[in-house]
Amino acid sequence: MAHSKRLGWAAGLLGLAFPAAAKAVLAALGSLAALVLTHLPVACSVVAVVLLTSTLPALRRRVSRARRRRELRGLMSTIRFDLAGGTR
Repeated sequence: MAHSKRLGWAAGLLGLAFPAAAKAVLAALGSLAALVLTHLPVACSVVAVVLLTSTLPALRRRVSRARRRRELRGLMSTIRFDLAGGTR
C-alpha cells in the first residue's frame, strides 16, 4: 500500500508542477478508458493476464511449499515406522 500512496503523491506533485503535462496524461488516460470500455472483452483478457502474471510467483511458492510439506510428512512417517520396529 505504501508504494501506491507514494506514487499517488508523486503524481499529484508532478501534476501541480507541470499542469500541461498533467492535462496530456489525463487526456491519454481518458482515451485509454474509452478504448477499454468500447472493447470490453479485450480489456478483461488484458486484466486477466496482468493478474495471472502478478500472482504466478506466489502460486509457485505455495505449490513448492506444499510439495515440501508432503515430502517431509512422508519422510517422517517412514522414520516413525522404522523406529516402531516395523518390517516391510
